[in-house]
Amino acid sequence: MKRIRYTEKIKSKAYRLMKKFPIQFLDYRRTGVKVCLILLISLFIRCIPITNEADYLIENVNLIDVVNGETIENCWVEIVGERIGKIHLSEVKGDSRTKIIDGTGKYIIPGLWDMHAHYSLNHDFVNPLLIGNGVVGIREMWGVPNTIFEIRRLINKDSILAPDIYTSGDIIDGYPPVWPWSTKVKNPQEAVSAVKEQKSQGVDFIKIYTNLSKESYEAIAQESKKLGIPFAGHLPLKVPMAKALALGQQSIEHLNGILEASCSKPFKLDSIDPMNRIGRASFLVENFDSKKFDDLCEKLAKSDTWICPTLSVLKNTSTKLDKGFLTDDKLEYIPLHTRQSWTGSTRDKSEEFYEVFERLFDLQTSLLGRMSERGVKILAGTDFPNPFCYPGFGLHEELVLMNNAGMSTLEVLRSATYYPAIFMQKEDLYGQVSEGKSASVIILNENPLKDIRNTQKIEAVFLRGKYINKEELSELMLSLKDKNQ
Repeated sequence: MKRIRYTEKIKSKAYRLMKKFPIQFLDYRRTGVKVCLILLISLFIRCIPITNEADYLIENVNLIDVVNGETIENCWVEIVGERIGKIHLSEVKGDSRTKIIDGTGKYIIPGLWDMHAHYSLNHDFVNPLLIGNGVVGIREMWGVPNTIFEIRRLINKDSILAPDIYTSGDIIDGYPPVWPWSTKVKNPQEAVSAVKEQKSQGVDFIKIYTNLSKESYEAIAQESKKLGIPFAGHLPLKVPMAKALALGQQSIEHLNGILEASCSKPFKLDSIDPMNRIGRASFLVENFDSKKFDDLCEKLAKSDTWICPTLSVLKNTSTKLDKGFLTDDKLEYIPLHTRQSWTGSTRDKSEEFYEVFERLFDLQTSLLGRMSERGVKILAGTDFPNPFCYPGFGLHEELVLMNNAGMSTLEVLRSATYYPAIFMQKEDLYGQVSEGKSASVIILNENPLKDIRNTQKIEAVFLRGKYINKEELSELMLSLKDKNQ
């Protein structure tokens, strides 16, 4: 790409003038002329923009550096194809084909990632809500490979508006499985076969679940390491946290195992029925040991394991269904059959259940800030579309919950931008607004470092270089309401 840089030519001329007429040999009058000449040249340099070729040029925008936590004011950001081009700290202009976006008073951040999603079977209604909320990427936690690969094919053809996807295959569980239609393994041999099969399908990671035996879990860990594919998901009930850290589980969801490893009494699975949710929750709350928790945080921080808290789903699980849930305007975006499943799923819970789980949620949220301060690696994820976990909207709610739980605003923002890139080992493509990265970014009307709720004040979204303005984003989401009427 050709770039004409007038400033270099002007600086060169100025330098030649200074060598030709050194100031010590000039009289007063000529010195005055030279000073004026230098001032004029300096002014000329500042006023003439550099001409650049770019598809889009975002002018005079404030860039949020999520790595250093800084706001770089008054930048000119090029979008070239699907990537971010040069970033300039002074005025530039594009050629005749460049589309100009006025960023004055606005802020640009990397696109957001929801790192715990259930997308494959819901993508038709989910895509507009994700893109409309600036969620440009998701980690699919129960993938249907054929569906995911077809969506990726359509993305490559530029025939669908959909997020980038980092996907698992079918979840792998033991006996009895929590979900009957998951992949069930009875022994280590079946576990190894399941990992090999999913690796051959081309998934990004292996998703494990609650009822795996310790032997099957160890077999999955060993085979995953052998094949060079991560494994992540629930911490199985029969696997202690120390074992998961030693074997390199990439992420643990829903704060599984945190309180179990922080008990003042030995936590024995045969002392409390693991499927007795009320008894288990009560035991964990009543026997929490702060010192053991701090020791656990130190071990987590030194490990390669990430925590994805999914506070949204934990909060909704612990909160009694009330009028606020049923009159939420966001329900209009959700298909009728999904709405009905949401309301129906909460009818069989007792008063005791909500009392115990509210106490559990209060304890869990009180610990998140301490985990973050001690260096535990944390990702933002929602677990949509569990009941009242809204795709897109829910990620912004998750960020607020994480902030309210004691995580700094910067750490919360990183958990949905920079940290997902590190987690996926895709720092060369995602996570920052910098040259060469994916042009999936958000333009905001307010600074998210001052208030994390400002991630909701979206002016425009770039999705892999495609510009979608505020009105188009609204139309995208409103189309769902029309379908649901």
